[in-house]
Amino acid sequence: MTAAPDTVVVEADGGSRGNPGPAGYGALVRDAATGEVLAEAAVAIGEATNNVAEYAGLIAGLRLALDHAPGARIEVRMDSKLVVEQMKGAWKVKHPGLQPLHAEASDLAPADTTFTWIPRAENADADALANRAMDGDEVAPGPVGSAADEESVIEEIESPGAARTEREQDQAGHRGWSPPTGAPTTLVLVRHGVTKHTSAKKFSGGLGGDNPPLSEEGLAQARAAADWLAGLGDRVDTVVASPVRRTRETAEVVADALGLPVEVEPGFAEMEFG
Repeated sequence: MTAAPDTVVVEADGGSRGNPGPAGYGALVRDAATGEVLAEAAVAIGEATNNVAEYAGLIAGLRLALDHAPGARIEVRMDSKLVVEQMKGAWKVKHPGLQPLHAEASDLAPADTTFTWIPRAENADADALANRAMDGDEVAPGPVGSAADEESVIEEIESPGAARTEREQDQAGHRGWSPPTGAPTTLVLVRHGVTKHTSAKKFSGGLGGDNPPLSEEGLAQARAAADWLAGLGDRVDTVVASPVRRTRETAEVVADALGLPVEVEPGFAEMEFG
């Protein structure tokens, strides 16, 4: 008889084609020691937003872990920065459509559960399950290879009208900066501070090659921008930067002044030169 695992890893994801639109989630549970998949699920949940689908995946993953590895310590790994930071208590749950889902996940998660953000590429299995659900190829929650049925993890999804006013949906996946209806999102663009290459009129390129840090002058410029932005207070919801060093360092100064984390978006990276 195989010994019960001491620790399991929950990998979960969710998606919506249209945001809001046809949505589904994927979740699986692994033995942390062996990597063996113990249970999985891929379920469509009707029309919903990305964030709702991601929370649905988390809830399903926690239930799978509790059902198939009772007593095991749980580590949750997701590529949704929003869900991970909210479950860790670092970010507030502002949207009323997410509050009951956050509460349900919090009730399910044992006290020693840890939540870890991972890049999307490292969450490929859960992402594939979510896409299967949205394609109509569902996997009923249960052990791998089982056809056991189970009630949907969400009995009532927020209405399309409520979903269209959701502002926090963009913080997780950056799938669009402005909701289809409601108040528009204001985007403030901050140019990064100067580096030694700026003064020498050299190209620094993107992620590779000689990519210098901000100079003292560049740090002073970043602090000046941060001082101005600090006057906006809680009207700023998120700080996003490309992975390029000079932009990250500028964003960190700004984010520190605002009391916010920095979200790195690879799609903002400057193209390479040469």
